Amino acid sequence: MLSGIPQGSVLGPLLFTMYINDLADICIHNETDIYLYADDAKIYKHVFSKADQDQLQLSLSKLHDWSNTWLLSLNAHKCKVVSYARHADKNYKHKMIQQDRIIELDREDHIKDLGVIFDENLDFGVHTVHIAERINKAYSMLWLIKRNFKDIGREAFLLLYKHLVRSHLEYCNSVWALYKKLTLTNSRKCKNGLLR
Repeated sequence: MLSGIPQGSVLGPLLFTMYINDLADICIHNETDIYLYADDAKIYKHVFSKADQDQLQLSLSKLHDWSNTWLLSLNAHKCKVVSYARHADKNYKHKMIQQDRIIELDREDHIKDLGVIFDENLDFGVHTVHIAERINKAYSMLWLIKRNFKDIGREAFLLLYKHLVRSHLEYCNSVWALYKKLTLTNSRKCKNGLLR
């Protein structure tokens, strides 16, 4: 092997962690930070001015240099830019170099991270992409149960429903369904007579 780690081995995750261990030290500077999870990396920075945008671009360039040093090619077409703000400057174009060509990174209004779709307003209302995807997945699982289990009892249906349908609806609900916290706060106020 010229680069990377052997896949499917018992030591693979440990070797991969050792392989990318210095990536955080390379990319972090001037309040630019990086999140690493398995083979996924997110570079972020609070941007207030053009100088901050330039610092973020410098971190991207350092990431590119690191990947070239370790013969780990990045696919620039899979790299996306998302700005989380009310009034974000979306005119700045971040770039990466791939095969001696400068490629402008695509700017998205939403991005999927570990199964949760975050939009640029961090809104998880009824008509958002994340909620629509969860509902569609739940309906497809219900259809699967209906198609494959025609004569099924109530207890068996409930068991299948809890494992195949409800699990999709409740996945990561602590991130996107914060209404429970607000409802609890409001009910306490009602009991104390503060809210009518």
